[in-house]
Amino acid sequence: KNGIVLKSVNSGNDWVGLKRFTQNYLKTIFFIDANIGFTGGAGGSIFKTENGGESWKEYKTGLYSGILSIFFTDIENGFAVTNKGEIIVTDDSGETWKTIKSGSYVNLTDICITPFKEVFFSGYNGTILKMKTN
Repeated sequence: KNGIVLKSVNSGNDWVGLKRFTQNYLKTIFFIDANIGFTGGAGGSIFKTENGGESWKEYKTGLYSGILSIFFTDIENGFAVTNKGEIIVTDDSGETWKTIKSGSYVNLTDICITPFKEVFFSGYNGTILKMKTN
């Protein structure tokens, strides 16, 4: 069902549904630690929890395309990619998001960050994009 997030506190042996906070289809989830996490999906919104998923706050990205992957390098800096080839970045823990033109219009599905602060985005049809961070 749309907007469902499940949580386990025993390594996946048991799961409980958390309170639904959106009707959007959720595609990705990323936790920085046991409490701070982000999720996103249809409609371009990203949601943030600071209490292990008990409550979520919606952050508008300015996009309407689906968020397919989210990755944070630390509490402040994060990336997300969409099904329209868009890359969005935040440097304030998800409060605001800025769109970076990728030059691609295919689904971008994954994000990988190297120890050398290089960010790789991969997607359909063998698409691989590279970006250097500060």
